[in-house]
Amino acid sequence: MGEALIIFSEDRGIPEKSPMRLGLSAVTPFQWITITAALSTVLFHLYLVYSGLIPALITRPVHFLLALPWVFFLLPQKTRFDRITAPLFFLIGIASAAWIAIDHSTLIRQYGSLDGPWQMAGALGLIVVTLEMARRAIKWVLPLIAMIVLSYGYWGEHIPGDFGHTGLPDNYFFGTLVLTEGGLWSGLTGISAEVIAPFIILGAFISAGTAGTGFMALATQIAGRSKAGAAKIAIISSALYGSLSGVAAANTASTGMITIPAMKRLGYPATLAAATEAVASTGGQIMPPLMGASVFIMAELLTIDYSTIMIAATLPAILFSTTAWIAVHQYGILYDLKGLDRKDLPGWLFVSRTLPFFLVPLGILVGALAFTSYTAPYAAFFATVAMIALLLVDSKAKFSLLRWVNRVWVASVEAAGQIAK
Repeated sequence: MGEALIIFSEDRGIPEKSPMRLGLSAVTPFQWITITAALSTVLFHLYLVYSGLIPALITRPVHFLLALPWVFFLLPQKTRFDRITAPLFFLIGIASAAWIAIDHSTLIRQYGSLDGPWQMAGALGLIVVTLEMARRAIKWVLPLIAMIVLSYGYWGEHIPGDFGHTGLPDNYFFGTLVLTEGGLWSGLTGISAEVIAPFIILGAFISAGTAGTGFMALATQIAGRSKAGAAKIAIISSALYGSLSGVAAANTASTGMITIPAMKRLGYPATLAAATEAVASTGGQIMPPLMGASVFIMAELLTIDYSTIMIAATLPAILFSTTAWIAVHQYGILYDLKGLDRKDLPGWLFVSRTLPFFLVPLGILVGALAFTSYTAPYAAFFATVAMIALLLVDSKAKFSLLRWVNRVWVASVEAAGQIAK
């Protein structure tokens, strides 16, 4: 096959030191810690969906606690301050979040009022660790805004006129933030733990196996030979992947690592390759049924059924991708951008073998949302269970337990990292 061919690998992104490459006996202690943290995160959030009602002061602190190792140890520590203080922030966060979850039945009866200096220290520790997590994961903008709001809440009683307020005692002000469902453990945290996390897990398990190869092969077979075909492959594959991942960054990382090099090898300008994938991945994020975290927040705040939003978003999402298609087609005509050679196409036989790995979770998701009374997280749970089973085989129906272990490894680490961010 030609040099410009997009490689259709069914196990993309295998870590250099994964069980598949080294064997389980060669996995380092740090890797065992990583996979343990990842599996704990995945299993907790799947159990949370399946188990039903668990008190918010248990689920949301545990959701917070499971993100701590990823932010303080597994994200790049860019400065000496970050490296030195990471263990301290981690231990404070673990102790404070565990205190809330373990003692929740007592704390809920305090009605948002902290009792004694130790509880005040735990509350302040939680707030500081949360702000530091935001700084490390999202940079300074978010924690700065949060600190401005907290400063207004704490000192706003000293502001004269209509912009001031009556104020609260310290034990109630900080207690409201950590002992009730109106502060750190608000409804938005609940959406993150109970709704967004299951879909992130689903997207990670889809991309870890043959499903990603399926929609990439379909996109290549449909658009590969047309004018600016490699760019059109990026648009179709990003729309398909984005419909189940809902994360533009993950979309770019998964499809872009294949489509961008392919476009550049075919002679497309590097700026066009990058821009096409960025635009296509952004459009993929708003492609139903998933549509990213914002749709769940929208449904919660507007009290609109999720399926109603999904239906309303379908036409705009299709128009977005259609517009991007037309744009790259016109660019291809202007600069005579070639498509792939026929020998570089995967063939409809390969597409027919790989596409079911994508259609099964998509069908479960859409079917559960459209034709049953199950909630969106439940639909994601069923689709994830199906994907875990499908990871056992490849497009030729060959069973491999070692490959399954590797795929679960890759998917769990990817999902836990995305949830933490």
